[in-house]
Amino acid sequence: MKRSSRNWRGSQSIAMGMVGALLLAACAGGEGTDEPFAAEEDDGAPSSDEEIDLTYASAIVSGATSDQLENWLFEEVEARTDGRVTVEQFNDNSLVTAFETLPAIQDGRADAGFWMHPYNPYEAPLFEVAGLPFQTDSEYAIAWTLWEMYQEDELFREDLHAIDMRPIFFGFSPSAVTMTTEPTETLADLAGLRLRVVGDVAEAFRDIGVEPVAADPLEVYESIQRGVLDGSGVWVMEAAAANAIYEVAPHITHSGVGVYTGWGFWMNNSTWESLPPEVQETFDEVTEELIYETGPELYVEGAAESCEQFLDAGGTVTLIAEDEVEAWSDRVLDGLVDRWVDEVVTRKGMSEDEVRAWRDAFLERLEANTELAESKGLVPDLVACHEQYLARQ
Repeated sequence: MKRSSRNWRGSQSIAMGMVGALLLAACAGGEGTDEPFAAEEDDGAPSSDEEIDLTYASAIVSGATSDQLENWLFEEVEARTDGRVTVEQFNDNSLVTAFETLPAIQDGRADAGFWMHPYNPYEAPLFEVAGLPFQTDSEYAIAWTLWEMYQEDELFREDLHAIDMRPIFFGFSPSAVTMTTEPTETLADLAGLRLRVVGDVAEAFRDIGVEPVAADPLEVYESIQRGVLDGSGVWVMEAAAANAIYEVAPHITHSGVGVYTGWGFWMNNSTWESLPPEVQETFDEVTEELIYETGPELYVEGAAESCEQFLDAGGTVTLIAEDEVEAWSDRVLDGLVDRWVDEVVTRKGMSEDEVRAWRDAFLERLEANTELAESKGLVPDLVACHEQYLARQ
């Protein structure tokens, strides 16, 4: 395993301390220049040519589209720093589990990692706004909105920095895909099923009679195979395909709940702040290119391939009727928003009016980015998958 950033910072401090001690000893012995030697104070940051090795933990399955995004980002950073920055990736829960990734980044077991807020609810209360249902279907709009809010909104930055987390990249979190062992036509067909559901949307699924079960993504396949679960209520289609869920639950339902989480590639914020400015600039430069240009292209291609895997396995794709979705939203959304507001008020010390105004600003930007995605022809992956399914009929 490569050294973590914590180690290279510590090693440099020790080395500089030894050099300083030797120089002071030489001066005390009367040798050298007439003036005392004044060594520069070490701030713990690596020198301009020192190699930086980072450790990255992820629950993403190797080969998934999101893994391709990780690979592209880290390979580009390495190339644009002439090999100075390298990132050793531990995918497939090989370093820590999905639920342990946040504390691992915080305590230094990993320098960076993949994290989504439902794994550790309300650690960053404002970030939880991305998990409220029925806000958007666009995976691109949510990624762009979160990245722009981080760049421009001080409250959002403080929310994340308070838990020592700094986003490297906000991911394309699509509408929740529901996958079941049998086809569905209406929301009523999901009643009585035990489905993997994480985040605030669990309450929404309870409303339609689902029994939500929080499960690590790498446990879902076996749980369905053994009959412990009847499928997954919310997941990302490309991640589910990488886990071969189509073998045990090939039938896809677009429930209409929309984007159910925010996720991203993260770095310990203290580690980030210790990086030289030119390295930070390289990371952000690569992120901008990935999130607005290269990333959508990779994601569209990967989502189409993932859909084909479900269809090849005999799967069906159902879009729940709009009137059903609207009635569902009318029953549950206000209560979920109220609960989120209460949590933010309690944890952040903001007033209720301030929290609701902040969400209004978030939604305004989200709507604008949803329209931007549509203008670019970026169709939500489940809508595109339904079109692929109809083309086969």
